[in-house]
Amino acid sequence: MLNPHSELVNKVLLKIGSLDFVRVWKNNTGTAIAMDGNRIIKYGLPGSADITGILLNKSGLGIRIEIEIKTGRAILNKKQKNFKKMILGLGGLYLLCRHEDEAFDFVMQVRSSNEV
Repeated sequence: MLNPHSELVNKVLLKIGSLDFVRVWKNNTGTAIAMDGNRIIKYGLPGSADITGILLNKSGLGIRIEIEIKTGRAILNKKQKNFKKMILGLGGLYLLCRHEDEAFDFVMQVRSSNEV
């Protein structure tokens, strides 16, 4: 059984991943112990969003999208806020998502917008 966060990540991936103008994938971060048991391996970029991808807008321009999943009353931490600021500052799009329908509405709005 998945925890609520992982369940929502999967729901979002399924909901928007089937759209023909979006490519998204899960972005893992964390630490693991090497198979030899002697080393700790860090992977991913701390603060990066749970889901990353590319959305093709109606003008044919690919746009970087980042979707941070939060459940309950969880809020962005400092590293997540910094990552969001960097993505937005470089022209990417960022969504703090608490329900799969928010992600769907977000990509549909971006797809139809003339601003991006």
